[in-house]
Amino acid sequence: MKEKYEYIKSKFDTIESLGFIKCNYHDKGGPGRMLEKLLVNKKPDNSKKPDYEGIEIKTCCDNSKYKMTLFSLIPNVNNLNFENTMKYFMSFYYLRKKVASASKVKSVKVKVRNLEGKKKTKTNSKSIPHFYLSIKGTNNFYLNGIFKFNLVFNDTEKKLYLDWENISTKDKHHCIYWNYNEITSAFVSKLNYLVLIKYDKFYSCGYFYCKYKSINFFQQINEDAIIKLLKEGKIVISFNISSKQDENNNLVPYYHGIRFEIDSNEISQLYKNIN
Repeated sequence: MKEKYEYIKSKFDTIESLGFIKCNYHDKGGPGRMLEKLLVNKKPDNSKKPDYEGIEIKTCCDNSKYKMTLFSLIPNVNNLNFENTMKYFMSFYYLRKKVASASKVKSVKVKVRNLEGKKKTKTNSKSIPHFYLSIKGTNNFYLNGIFKFNLVFNDTEKKLYLDWENISTKDKHHCIYWNYNEITSAFVSKLNYLVLIKYDKFYSCGYFYCKYKSINFFQQINEDAIIKLLKEGKIVISFNISSKQDENNNLVPYYHGIRFEIDSNEISQLYKNIN
């Protein structure tokens, strides 16, 4: 592993010497994908495996308001398969403005089936049904004044539950969970060896320009720290599930990720060795 890190470090030194580089990707994840291409010629993907020879490569911008995504992990919901799990989360949909590609969404009437009953909702080119939730272990989350969510850590069952309640009916639900060992396995398989590279950026004439400026190598996940940081609210879980229309104009879920995220300044608490 030392040789692999030294290879990445030598490539990084060359990239750092170039100063600000025009980024070919325009979204917030662009600088990371650009660096992976420059370092190890990696194409964008959503793989659960590390980026290069067992090493995960992450980037972060100083003073960024965004947390760093560690990995995505879908919870268990009543033993449902993936498709029906996504449909379950449609129960929490609300309308939000669509930032991009709004012209591709036709103005149609769609039905969103809510667990509390049926409700017709109109969509148009400027809005799209969506479920976004960012929650941590220290706070409840209230969605549109209708639902309350909170994380419950059951150390006896070794499960992390996402409980939710309909505020008006007081109906409570205790059926969404991750097993502790699933969370730990996801960390270890994806992030046991991590290269974290920080960068500065500026925006000009429609492009980001990035300067990659520092590199650190983290080794050996401290498994005892994972649930601890979740309980302390330092690791956040973010749901991002929108919708699209199928060939019959029916509204179906569109999964973007259920992400475990952390502030880059807290990442060192997950590891035993840092270089």
